[in-house]
Amino acid sequence: MDPKKLFNNRLSAYLLAGIKSLPDESLDEIRRFITKSLHPYGGFRGHGSSADLYYTTFGLYCATALKIPANWEQTRDFLARYEEGEELDLVHLLCLVRCWKMLEFVTGGTVKDPFPGPVLEKILEPFLAEEGGFNKGIGRQRGTIFETFLAVMALDEHGCKLPPQEDVTFIIQEMKTRWGGYANHRGLRIGVTSVTAAVITLLHRYGLNDQAQEAGQWILKQMHEKGGLKVNELSVIPDLTSTTTALMAMDLLGLGYSEEWRQNTLDFIGSLWSGDGGFCGHIVDKRSDLEYTFYALIVLGILQGNTQQSVPLPANH
Repeated sequence: MDPKKLFNNRLSAYLLAGIKSLPDESLDEIRRFITKSLHPYGGFRGHGSSADLYYTTFGLYCATALKIPANWEQTRDFLARYEEGEELDLVHLLCLVRCWKMLEFVTGGTVKDPFPGPVLEKILEPFLAEEGGFNKGIGRQRGTIFETFLAVMALDEHGCKLPPQEDVTFIIQEMKTRWGGYANHRGLRIGVTSVTAAVITLLHRYGLNDQAQEAGQWILKQMHEKGGLKVNELSVIPDLTSTTTALMAMDLLGLGYSEEWRQNTLDFIGSLWSGDGGFCGHIVDKRSDLEYTFYALIVLGILQGNTQQSVPLPANH
């Protein structure tokens, strides 16, 4: 597969474009927020005082792209505590895998990734569900969309053989909701934007572009007139997770939007910028974190496209 089309390479490209779109003073504030989130004994903090494996993933993405200097040996020691992730659920195990991959990159290969393809296949095997796909837990009957998406993207990046197409499409079909879109569990009436975006990425990876375009039409219905995208039709406000995942899926499918909506979405992102330099998840949320800061930069990168103009964030954040 073309390396540029790998999911994590696309993430990195969006992230760098988002960083390039911002003026230096905005980037300085974001750098301070990310640096402050570094734990002195390795890894990055989430909302608590301890280093958190999940948030370390987003911290490493941002720190690498922003060229923030750090003692990566301490982060190596933090990751090494998890060994091969035997006690982790699938999501946190894949966070561990991604962190090692990024740490190898940021150290120029000084730190070696302990999860080459064959090892990754071995540690993911217990999470394969009986009916196909992957589940967060071991020995489950049915896979879930989000976990299958994460596992397939990781296997793809490591050059591993992907699960059979029929197994993945079976899970996808099982999770299609009555009102449109896809949910992470069977039997729900209405879909979720982030899950439907994951479905689009999976379908596109397996070459099922017609089905992906159909799911994309549901995504378009979640666009909020004042910018951003909503979780689904029942939501009244846009949120950053839905906006980020949807825009990535829309970009993959070549689905466009008006200039007015683009500008409104840029304003929406600016409204989520917190006084500490990080970003919050939605307008009611008052807690910034590394995940949302990562998402905000991704959105800015997608919306800017190939333009060279800087996007000043509001000074009164």
